[in-house]
Amino acid sequence: IGAEFPEKSWDPDLRAQLVLAEFGARGWRPDGAITLPDPDNTPAALAAEIDEMMAKAYLYRGARMGEIVRQAEELTLYWTDMMGVSAATHPWSWQLVCISMAVGHMVGMFFKDKFHRARPVQVYPTIMPAVVTPPHPSYPNNHAFQSHLISRCLMAATSPDGLKDPEQSPWRAALITLADRVGENREIAGLHFPSDSRASRLLLPQ
Repeated sequence: IGAEFPEKSWDPDLRAQLVLAEFGARGWRPDGAITLPDPDNTPAALAAEIDEMMAKAYLYRGARMGEIVRQAEELTLYWTDMMGVSAATHPWSWQLVCISMAVGHMVGMFFKDKFHRARPVQVYPTIMPAVVTPPHPSYPNNHAFQSHLISRCLMAATSPDGLKDPEQSPWRAALITLADRVGENREIAGLHFPSDSRASRLLLPQ
């Protein structure tokens, strides 16, 4: 009688759903705190982006195929590998990772539905994506957004000033570099336009 479920025994992904529900009740939609500009879908702009993607694919796709495939399967393992953060070693930091994934997924899907941007392979089929294109619109790059959100949360967690100044984290450079690389890998793979990745950074607090 009176026993309670231990806080530390929560599954981090399920606990993240509670935070997601709280976040969803706040004013984050376009009439609130988060907005995005319309993507430039003119033929000239898309052609320029396709040229950039083809150049990146030629230069980097072979060397980065392992990363591309692994990040498509399980994105969060790259933070585990770099920082040693896992549910077993740093449960509260890992909870931040799970929350970032959940919130980032919802916000990203909302904006994808708002803009309905075609995927690169629909614009230029011979780009031949390195992995199967996910069945949702291109803008913004949600792997990039979730990656930057994870990195920003971990910067705050490791900064002496916490949320007041995440930029002071000693992990800042490594975390931002990792998030940028994840986003770029989706371009190299032929899954996202470069402007999709740039938009993902605009979703973060400035």
